[in-house]
Amino acid sequence: MYIIGLYTHLFKRGHIGYIYNAQSGFFGKVEEELIDILSNRDWNRIDTDTINYLIERHVIESEKTKYDFYNMQNLKFQSRNYDQSTLGLVIAPTTACNFNCPYCFEPKLSPKTISSEKISDLIKFIRLHENAKRLAVTWYGGEPLLAFDKIKEIYQDLKAEDLPRISSQTMITNGSLINEEVCNFFNEVGLNSIQITIDGNEESHNKTRCFKTNRRPSFHIIYENVGLVRRLIPECKILIRVNINKNNVQDFIDLYTKVNNDFRDDSMIRVYPGLIREDTNDGRSLAAHCIQSKDLIEINALLREKGILESIFPEKQTRGCMMFSQNSYIVGPEGELYKCWNDVSVSDKIIGNISDVKSLNTTLLTRYMICCTPFSGKCKDCKIFPICDAGCGYYRYKNLFENGIYDQCSALKEDTILEKALLDGTLSEIVNINPD
Repeated sequence: MYIIGLYTHLFKRGHIGYIYNAQSGFFGKVEEELIDILSNRDWNRIDTDTINYLIERHVIESEKTKYDFYNMQNLKFQSRNYDQSTLGLVIAPTTACNFNCPYCFEPKLSPKTISSEKISDLIKFIRLHENAKRLAVTWYGGEPLLAFDKIKEIYQDLKAEDLPRISSQTMITNGSLINEEVCNFFNEVGLNSIQITIDGNEESHNKTRCFKTNRRPSFHIIYENVGLVRRLIPECKILIRVNINKNNVQDFIDLYTKVNNDFRDDSMIRVYPGLIREDTNDGRSLAAHCIQSKDLIEINALLREKGILESIFPEKQTRGCMMFSQNSYIVGPEGELYKCWNDVSVSDKIIGNISDVKSLNTTLLTRYMICCTPFSGKCKDCKIFPICDAGCGYYRYKNLFENGIYDQCSALKEDTILEKALLDGTLSEIVNINPD
């Protein structure tokens, strides 16, 4: 007749029963007896109104609808990925950087900057996407503002009448080279958002994010530039990323507090934690000091204790990554094309070049787009699928094809952790259901 919903979790604490459904987000407090009735599928003991109430919240459902949510999510995921109306380009005009951060790939590379010839090839490449009506651009690096003149050159060419209109522009920068000229330009062209990394309080930041040439600290320069962007590009959302591992969570708290005090909780500025991902020496898993899913529950509790409203558990996920999108690319300074941010400047992860679109690394491309999606693994029967992003496609690839052992699953799969996360949070809905 009915089954317990695939994404339903039933549990007790003392003589109180709890029902959680990850699909609907319903979290209810019920009489203990109802948990037993539902667990035993004793449907005749539940009145019609209660049955309908539970069905509406996907706590129970019919067997034939068991995978409806999963299948619809897969359908939406595939529809977005193969929609050709928007062309997404992450453009790295240079791989050079003026910083020497210990966790970054760039210091190991020979920096390159895009040429005018490659800019011309980029425009031709965009024209090949005849079905694209919109162009979403992200400026990336290296440090993109080291090639500010190239950005302006590219932008002028992107404004050609026969190209898709630019629907959004974002930039990822270390923030050290921002000045009035840069701000005035991006204000004029309509920069929608800018991501700037500040690694915690001044002391912590200056240990890792120093200028390459003279080890000069950068905190004050970048922090003042945040204010400059806020003043000169008023419609631009400012995302301040704080790179953290197990050892420096307090740095995020310090900077979050400082920014919200200095900018008086400005809605256009958001400070968020960025989890540093550093590999072990054998390249098979994350290093021990990196924050894993199981660590997030304690971090979340600490943030709540400090009054910081950064939510980590549990919320419904939207899955998406340019790795899986047919019409999204990262373009390197030599015209090379990538599908993942982590692959920039890694020669064997190049899928092609804007100058020769017929020569593709189809093995890598199809592995990324088909084998590594959130719908290609063992997630179909997982009760927390709606609130899990199914992990990173990059690490899924390494597990599948490079002997990786990266833990991709959310710690919420464990009942005790899920229950603690729910009970430590705010109930989204409190109900009292009488079984008889």
